Amino acid sequence: MYLEDIYVTPKYRGKHIGSKLLKAVAKEATDSNCCRLDFSVLEWNPAQDFYKSKGAANLTIEEGWHHYRFSDKTLKILATNA
Repeated sequence: MYLEDIYVTPKYRGKHIGSKLLKAVAKEATDSNCCRLDFSVLEWNPAQDFYKSKGAANLTIEEGWHHYRFSDKTLKILATNA
């Protein structure tokens, strides 16, 4: 399963809302027989500490994976050259 975004506004941080949201996603993943939950976090984002505290592995460091994207213009160029 791929997690696109979890965002808790500053007003509600520190109230375990992020933990509850993440647990709900984890339950959905396990109930759907998923064997992993992948997501990306920007380098500057302090949420990395939250995810690490929950047991997430940083694959960039541990396995050398990097997340790439073809965005709009490049994607269209690629598609027209097919």
